[in-house]
Amino acid sequence: MEAEGDSGKSQVLPDSRGTKNPRRDQALLKELRKEEKELKDEERQLMQEREQMESTEEHQRLDLSSPDCSSIKQSRDLLDRIERNAQWQLAVTDEIRRLSEQMRAVKARSLTDIQGVEHKTEETAAALDERDPANGGDLKPETAAALNGHEADGGAANGGEHKMETDALDDHGDAANGRDREQMVETAALDVDGGGDQEHMDCDISSMEDQVPRIDSKSTSGAEAEAATGPDINLSTIESNLSASDKSIPKPAHHVPINRGDDVVEKMDRGKSAQQLASEAEKMAAEQKEFAQYADAWDAKWGSAGFGLFHYMTTVSSMQYTHLIPESAPRHNCRAAPSLQVVSIRLAEIQGGLEWPLPVYGMIAVRDHVDHNRNLLFACYRSRCQILKEKEPFLALTGPSRAIVCKESVDFEIQLKVRGTTESEDRALITGVCTYNRGDDTVCFTNCFCTAEFRLEVLQETVQATVLGVRVKDGSWPSGCGGRVTCSLIDGEIDDTPGQLELLVSRGSAMPVTSEGYLLLSRNVVSVDVNRNLNFLLEACLPSGDIIAQKVLSFEPKLCNISQGSCELNGIELEITVAWSCLVSEKRDISVQGCVGDEEQDGDIASMEQQVPKIDSKLTSEVGPEAETESAMSLDTSELANESSTSMFISDKSILEPADSVATNTGYDVEKMYRGKSDEQLKIEAKEMAAEQKSFDMYVDAWEGSWGYDGFGCFRDMTTVSSMQYTHLVPGSTPLHYGRVLHYGRVLPGLQIFSVKLAEIRGGLEWPLPVYGTVAARDHVDHNRNLLFARNRSECQILNEEDSFLTLTGPSRAIVSEESVVLEIQLKVRGRTKSQDKPLINGVCTYYSRRENPICFTNCFCTVELSLEELRRTVQATILGVRVKEEGSWPGFGGRVACSVIGPDASPQEVELLDSRHRAMPMTSQRYLVLSRNVVSVDFCGSLNFVLEAYSDSGDIIAQKNESLKPKFCNISQQTCKLTGDIELEITVAWSSLISEKWDISARRCYG
Repeated sequence: MEAEGDSGKSQVLPDSRGTKNPRRDQALLKELRKEEKELKDEERQLMQEREQMESTEEHQRLDLSSPDCSSIKQSRDLLDRIERNAQWQLAVTDEIRRLSEQMRAVKARSLTDIQGVEHKTEETAAALDERDPANGGDLKPETAAALNGHEADGGAANGGEHKMETDALDDHGDAANGRDREQMVETAALDVDGGGDQEHMDCDISSMEDQVPRIDSKSTSGAEAEAATGPDINLSTIESNLSASDKSIPKPAHHVPINRGDDVVEKMDRGKSAQQLASEAEKMAAEQKEFAQYADAWDAKWGSAGFGLFHYMTTVSSMQYTHLIPESAPRHNCRAAPSLQVVSIRLAEIQGGLEWPLPVYGMIAVRDHVDHNRNLLFACYRSRCQILKEKEPFLALTGPSRAIVCKESVDFEIQLKVRGTTESEDRALITGVCTYNRGDDTVCFTNCFCTAEFRLEVLQETVQATVLGVRVKDGSWPSGCGGRVTCSLIDGEIDDTPGQLELLVSRGSAMPVTSEGYLLLSRNVVSVDVNRNLNFLLEACLPSGDIIAQKVLSFEPKLCNISQGSCELNGIELEITVAWSCLVSEKRDISVQGCVGDEEQDGDIASMEQQVPKIDSKLTSEVGPEAETESAMSLDTSELANESSTSMFISDKSILEPADSVATNTGYDVEKMYRGKSDEQLKIEAKEMAAEQKSFDMYVDAWEGSWGYDGFGCFRDMTTVSSMQYTHLVPGSTPLHYGRVLHYGRVLPGLQIFSVKLAEIRGGLEWPLPVYGTVAARDHVDHNRNLLFARNRSECQILNEEDSFLTLTGPSRAIVSEESVVLEIQLKVRGRTKSQDKPLINGVCTYYSRRENPICFTNCFCTVELSLEELRRTVQATILGVRVKEEGSWPGFGGRVACSVIGPDASPQEVELLDSRHRAMPMTSQRYLVLSRNVVSVDFCGSLNFVLEAYSDSGDIIAQKNESLKPKFCNISQQTCKLTGDIELEITVAWSSLISEKWDISARRCYG
């Protein structure tokens, strides 16, 4: 059955074509994906046609210096065609969205069928085991009746097809046995919430543990093989391209496979009466129901508010503000905040027939008000369950992935299972939710089987420390010896105190060390009180567990940047690297979600600049009645400024205050734009600008209709993905799955933006020209704005004919060009008063791979030229600092810092990070140069080359130095060079792989 959609295209109705046969559903999914691809190709053709029409309009406009009625009519007809074209595009994107929703519904139904078949298979197997010896070995009468009823129900539900259940079991027999299940579940995106369902638990686990570093060979035990999940991976191929992992999760001694004869679960039921077993089953069912209700309540409250699905994980990085330059941002923009430290989680007591040792797997998470998403503390697959012992009942924590902000209450979630001999015999251990309101330092979950105890600590003024590495710098770790790495906030304390956080424990086994000498920590994010030091305790142990060496290394906390320290332990030199960042109070601090309407563009600017300036009332246009559609262009941050006392608008880039910023009491004489023009010319210009604004507004509406409903927020929201999202990975460990550095076996392409310049002005405009506004890019990672240029009216940039380049302050992360990239521009000319400000240009352009360079935006007043380049194999480099070492000072007066990418696909064109040739070099008291831009895309097969120049006050070069860095997939590089005889510069760069999609962080894929 088919229906006609808004666009006239044939659409599939989900309810009419959906089936209950998972195999047919898979075929339907394939058909829908093909249809969606055709629609996207059609959309691309429409965008190209629109660009051609706009180019035709420009040529016609150039011929309208002496307009006549026919040319004006042609121009109007062209504008009507453009409007119809935009409406068609909106219809196409709506149809794509509907198809995507249908696909998710079909995926959810397929997964439900798989679960149903598995459940029936388990019931049947259990029933077959219930043979009554007194009945000659046959099934018990009540069991046979139940099975007959099952078959009858199945036949009725299938419209008389009495073999329905048999066919379904044949279709999914491999899935029920655990062999084909992974492939089928992988195609299901789990858009429905399952509360305490195992698949949702594994979804969360996959994001933290799907790249478990493999130091030893994989177990081949029967149970391990049965429970194996995840696709087959050619490790040799991956290792030849990359050595990194998303979470440094070692495989310690307590993670061992369970023998098939293990009867841990069977012991739970021994000696219990039927009434006792029924009571336990009822209590566990109530736990699951309560958790499911909690999940439904979360979806209703936060899912509808744009925070995604219940099982999504936080995408906020623990290094969100590491890139800030020390002392360059005001204290109120980069500050400490209260946080919650999770010291340990243990099974304090087991009961209900359970005995030690106990094989446990599952998930424990916490949610705070930053984004209300899961922040995983513990995540463990069934195949790698942890063996807890009476003397070692502590879970090996792998999180949090960022600091837990506790200005308000936080929610803890726990879903743990006991592993049985087979997966069908696994039993729920405990499932629960608890709200913590900054009370006691202990939280307990208790049920009929166990008590789980959380040891907590509330810190009032904290920053977050990400341990990037504990590396054997000189020497090698003693063969066969183990060790321990812990940290605490107690100065000089080296005893086993409750406040110590265990980052790595390997006392009874060899220390897990990568080929590059990095210790494989299980946990690497710590909250640190700004008034206390972060102390590391390093121990080396004999195979017997006896400590042979011990060392303490201390770090003073910072608001941003990194710290490095070295120490000697048992004859080897260890180096510890820590990245510091202040806390994110709310996710909207990054995305500026609180700005609406006329505050949109200044909302973007506020998130990039170091202050939120107070600006006058709403700007009104004087171009004419048809041009008064400036809602997306008007700049007003008065409301933002009023919110600054409660919101933390943090400098997302180290924005320089250049000499080309105009004073607030000056502006452009906009009357020059009108001189010598006829009334007819003024009307044509006004109509063109109104059409330009209307086209941009339609684009905004289309974006909101397409992506706003898919959980990507508002049009004005900016990307919250950090340029250092994967900097914390451990070099030398081996990844197994998607989304860390390799994506489906290849490095992602990235788009390098070199410059944006005002190539030409006309229509009465003259140099110099005060300009403000935004230039941004959007990619498919999250479809949000990635700002390249952002200035508010009070700090507009003065462009002149000799230097008409905009001072870029972005991107804030690498632009992924695996699919098309949208470029947006909104610029204004500043007048003497705000009411005299005039739109300069509004436009949108879609960039496709290998398109011509540069890209131009053109209208009746100017031409803006974007110079860019696509790199095929890209990692991103974040320049954390260019610092004058020791007590030196910058040689000469001004200077310049630029970089270029040297590689097979890269051009020699430079990316300018700081241009201060005609003014004093901006430098903080800690001797950091204040860069205007600090994120660069780098070809992994090439190198990143820095150009450092010092100038005299007359503009002559007095010193010059080139320095190259070899790119990495993760971690940092630090290099020192001499600019002059006695002046040394230290360059620090953080490396990270690119993110294919935001879902790679928030657990897009789920493995059963």
